[in-house]
Formats: sequence, C-alpha cells, structure tokens
Amino acid sequence: MAWEEVQESNEEKIGKYWNPTQIGEKVEGNIYDFIDDDYGNKRIELCIGQDEYGEAITTILPGHAHLRKFYKNIAEGDYILVELKEVIPPREGQQYSTKKYKLMKDPERGVDWE
Repeated sequence: MAWEEVQESNEEKIGKYWNPTQIGEKVEGNIYDFIDDDYGNKRIELCIGQDEYGEAITTILPGHAHLRKFYKNIAEGDYILVELKEVIPPREGQQYSTKKYKLMKDPERGVDWE
C-alpha cells in the first residue's frame, strides 16, 4: 500500500455561525430564512449547500448593524455573497470593533423554498 501526502487547504469549514475576522472573508448561498436572535435582532440563515441526504446545510450570519442595513433589499431564496470589507477598531468606551460588509445578489440563482 502506498501512502500519499495530503496538502493543507486554506479553506476553512463554515460552521453553524459565520463570523468573519479577516477582511476579504466571504460566504455565499441562498437565503433560507430570517430568524430572530436572543437579542431581538434579525439574522440571515444562509443555505450554503446540501448534505448527502439532500438536506440543507446552513450557517447563520452575524446580526451586525451594518449587515442588517441590506435586509430591505433582499428576500428569502435570494442567492447572495457577503464579504467583510472593513473592520473599524472600537472607539474609547466601546467593547467591539465595527464590521462593514459588501453584499451582492445574483438574481439568476435565486430559489423558491417549498
């Protein structure tokens, strides 16, 4: 039996929650649902693929204020690409950085969920 070396990949697995930390990080897929988080913010549940049984694989996007500004112009089923464009360090007295996003949608790849 011959062994073959496997190379590392730069691609990280997207888990239940997508939380980008580096400028340029992206996620794309069809909007599966808009859900409420524990803080009363709407968040996008994004379908990023299907498993071997045809079930949706989803991730939940952050509830960041800048990302929520796009919500009026998108709908369930839309195919979107979200990219982290800027991270602004916290101001004095703030605990967290502000994240700014770029959001694009592809009308040809939208779906109707049953």
